[in-house]
Amino acid sequence: MAASAEVRHLVPTPFSQRYAEPAELPLAFEREARKVFDGEVAVAADLDRVPLPPRRRHAGVVTARR
Repeated sequence: MAASAEVRHLVPTPFSQRYAEPAELPLAFEREARKVFDGEVAVAADLDRVPLPPRRRHAGVVTARR
């Protein structure tokens, strides 16, 4: 889904209980994401802050003003 939406930076968060060891989660999530996504991947834990690149402007896309 991320690749088809032209996402540049994927930030999966650990939410699956299929991994036996919590320490495995970050590496397991990154490995799984890289199988189908070739952009930047940063696995986040709860309450992590992840810097994201600025949005790209696409022709014909209107963004909300703040």
